[in-house]
Amino acid sequence: MKALKPLNGRLAILLALVGMWLFACIGILLEIHPGDWLFLGLHGHDANTIKQIGLFFMAWTSAQFPAAYFAGVIIGLSDFSHPLRTTFWTMAGYQLCFSVIRVVQWPWMKVPGLDQSIPVLAHLVSAFLLIGVSVFSTWLTPKCLRVIQRYITH
Repeated sequence: MKALKPLNGRLAILLALVGMWLFACIGILLEIHPGDWLFLGLHGHDANTIKQIGLFFMAWTSAQFPAAYFAGVIIGLSDFSHPLRTTFWTMAGYQLCFSVIRVVQWPWMKVPGLDQSIPVLAHLVSAFLLIGVSVFSTWLTPKCLRVIQRYITH
């Protein structure tokens, strides 16, 4: 079997960003329904507040796992000399850009008396998890391709 030609770097970054955005939008639309998330009794650092915000961000992050995985695979299939570093910086830039957009629309500001450190910390954990998933999938992609090529050629 002939080896696949790696993607051009610019094309890979563009595909990763556009694909990640599309998969994230689809995942969030399918999993996060605004009517399902009623935040009641949010205060400071009490267990109810941490539980409600934590569950929301767990759902938010899990809805975006396929998008992060897709971006990592696309960059892993590219011709970058340092694909892990490229994935990390691409994901970090993406997360930073969309975090700035989310801050403008931050729903937690409307909750009176809520300590803002809880949703900010949850959002940071979510961003780091998504970056980690993407970097892991970039690392895993060439290994999976070698295994697939080994079994297909025999």
